[in-house]
Amino acid sequence: GVHYWEVKLEKAEIGSVFIGVAEKPGSPSGSSQGSSYGFESQPRLNRWLGWGFVNFRATYTAGAERVYGAHCHAGDTVGVLLDCDSGRISYFFDGVLYGEHILNDLGCAFENVSPFGFNADGCGSGGAGQGAPSGVDGGRSGRYPSNGAVRPRALWPVIGLRHPGDRVT
Repeated sequence: GVHYWEVKLEKAEIGSVFIGVAEKPGSPSGSSQGSSYGFESQPRLNRWLGWGFVNFRATYTAGAERVYGAHCHAGDTVGVLLDCDSGRISYFFDGVLYGEHILNDLGCAFENVSPFGFNADGCGSGGAGQGAPSGVDGGRSGRYPSNGAVRPRALWPVIGLRHPGDRVT
């Protein structure tokens, strides 16, 4: 499916806010087994996990940054579009740029992101048309069905705040 949400930066220094999606820490590839974190026992992480947009005009995943989007400041709103059908994450910017209010589609930030496992049947090919090989012809868009070989992942919205004073709503 397709999911959209917005995050408003209430107070944030440039480069101190991460907005995106990630798997639950301690959860092997979306399995319901393993560690469970409730609101009372949130894990403390020393780095950003998953796929996300950092408010100094960059994407961040697996320790790598790439120039993307726009600088976002306090008062700006960032929209997140997670498209599990195509395996893409896109961002939108609603804020003030050079003294004028703008609403901007920042475009696709990540491809090949899938809650059904990388390139599994039905999601995550990013339009490449490749799937999890199974030796059986078929599936959507010329992909092969995964036949249970790919474990589903649970992707969750995440927000990372680097400084104690950073606030979002």
